[in-house]
Amino acid sequence: DIGTWNISLVANQNGYSNISIVDFLYILEDTPVLSGSWPSDSETTDYETPTGLNVTITDSQGTPIINSIVTASLQGTEYNMTHLVNGIYNAILIPEKVRGVHQVVVTVTEYGFETTTLTLNLTILATTDFIVEIVQQVYETEEIEIEIGFVDDEYRTSLFWGYVNLTIDGTTYYAVYEGTVFVIRFNVSLSPNFYPATILAMADGCRPLQQQITIEVLTKVQVSITINLVNAPIEGQSIGIEATLIEAVSGNVIRFATIHFEVWVNFDNGTVIYAEGEDSTNENGVALWQFTIPSGVESRVEDIDIRVIYDAPVHYWDAEATRTEPISIDPFVGLFLFFFYGEGLLLIFVLVIAAVAATAYNKKVKPKKRAARVALEHQLSGFRDLEAMQHFMAVYVDRGTCVFYHPFRSGRIQADLISGFISAVTSVYGEISGEEGVQGTLEEIHYQGLRLNSYSGQYVLGILILEKEISPLLRDRLQFFIDMFENEYEAHLDGWTGIIDCFDPEWIVSNLMATFGYNWVVPYTIDDSVKMNGTEKRIIGYINASLGEKMEREFIISEYLQPIASMLKKSQAEILDIFLKMDEKGIIHSISVHSILLRQGLGLSGVDELVYELDEVEKVDLEEPPEPETPEVPTPEEEPESPKEVPEPIPEEPAETVEDEPEEAEPEPEEEDDPREQFLADVETLLKKEKEENGDDTS
Repeated sequence: DIGTWNISLVANQNGYSNISIVDFLYILEDTPVLSGSWPSDSETTDYETPTGLNVTITDSQGTPIINSIVTASLQGTEYNMTHLVNGIYNAILIPEKVRGVHQVVVTVTEYGFETTTLTLNLTILATTDFIVEIVQQVYETEEIEIEIGFVDDEYRTSLFWGYVNLTIDGTTYYAVYEGTVFVIRFNVSLSPNFYPATILAMADGCRPLQQQITIEVLTKVQVSITINLVNAPIEGQSIGIEATLIEAVSGNVIRFATIHFEVWVNFDNGTVIYAEGEDSTNENGVALWQFTIPSGVESRVEDIDIRVIYDAPVHYWDAEATRTEPISIDPFVGLFLFFFYGEGLLLIFVLVIAAVAATAYNKKVKPKKRAARVALEHQLSGFRDLEAMQHFMAVYVDRGTCVFYHPFRSGRIQADLISGFISAVTSVYGEISGEEGVQGTLEEIHYQGLRLNSYSGQYVLGILILEKEISPLLRDRLQFFIDMFENEYEAHLDGWTGIIDCFDPEWIVSNLMATFGYNWVVPYTIDDSVKMNGTEKRIIGYINASLGEKMEREFIISEYLQPIASMLKKSQAEILDIFLKMDEKGIIHSISVHSILLRQGLGLSGVDELVYELDEVEKVDLEEPPEPETPEVPTPEEEPESPKEVPEPIPEEPAETVEDEPEEAEPEPEEEDDPREQFLADVETLLKKEKEENGDDTS
């Protein structure tokens, strides 16, 4: 028994005295050893799932204790554990529906043993449920909207702190929480078919939830729209323009559809007048719009460009048609010329010569003008693509670590956070799809108007973030740059240890901008010493006046396209082309890569001339003020306006057409080729050659 016991020892031997010794024997309690069946003494369950617990109990020597009283306490409820075999005790724990981490305390009571406890952790997750407004069908290219309620199933409360995404055909779209539900919106870029999609939702303290749905992409009906003129187009008279709308395959007419009409009236001096109107198709699928062709006094109407547009509902494709019609002279004007200039024979001769000239003009000159106009529009479209570029990142594939980050705008993002986000998305996608080696399959992610586009090389995942859909040219250039980057730094990327000092920011940014041609949209400075023609002088004068007394003396081309186009009565595409020619002539210069790096805190030390370039105005202020120069007296034709006010658009001579010959300039000394421009030319040649080999005529 446990306690203190007296022990007497007596020794007898012939010839010796008897000896007795009294001592004490102390019998103490043993300490049992407890071990639970949960790994790391913790377990996870949810509201609806009871969980089993086994506890093995032995004495200090490892002998099972089989008759103990063992209890387990959870959330105020005590469970008696039942002995199974060899000292193993069992209980089934039924959790209360309270989210969080709760303690389970196991207590062992046995005579001869100290009362001993074992503390375990049980995480109770909320059971979750979807309330999904499933969109079963959507037409190709249309926007799809899916509302997803992610709730605690027991209490029906919204789990607003969670996140929800949908993955379809390798692209993941993230939901935005709007009031009570998560909403996913995106434009369908899939061909007609059935597509399985996976909705995944997660929130702290809740069971992850996944649901499979099927979305059917429906085929839109192709439509055909044609233009017909009710009467001959004559200067100064009304013309009826008909648009006929039918289904392309069946030939059925489309009734009561709204048709938008647009007309550009082109005068022979380059002036253009624009007009527009609308009408609905009748029972025969025909819409009619009446338009009066204006008359010119000092110039004649050359032709009219007609465009009809059908903004279709979701089940039809949009459609448009164009047509160019030469304009005949007003017969009253012809009679006036006849009587004013004399005999009819002379008039006939003049008309014959005019007809021959008009035919030659229509066959040779006008196609060239239209081709030049299309080329300028393509150039402006490429310029707008560059304006949409926001950020570039190179992410190491195996680690998800950002190797290099460059913002194309003044605002910066947390590149490491974004690179980790991309890695997490790729990992989740691989987990859902069950595929291995899925790097690079998530080529595009849409989130709140931004698009993350990627190209995966051998070592690096190149990510380009834009405000619009990426064009084929930008996608090709992203691939080209990543291949060039890996070729340059292959020795460092193979087994990369995470050190970024080996990557030269100047080399990377210079080649990045050269590859994309991004120098078009960076700030520009003006060199007033270069000889200019009249149009160039007006543009530079306008910019200088708008800059006023700003010290940086820099401007962005995109901010001046619209006002200068209005001032000169030209299109923005033509103004952009003039700016680029001014860049070639050296009238304007984009800021250097050194300047860009310095403004991002990545400038190289020791570049004194660059520091002077950036701080030139401040340095001049520190020196003695220069003696005032005697201002030149402007001629009446070129009298300048106040530099503190932005000049109003002023009338000008007839606008220059695309094919106008530039003013002759004095020959300038040849300059050495800029290596960046030469590199850009090489990039353009390589991309063009690759496109031709693949049979793609995209420029």
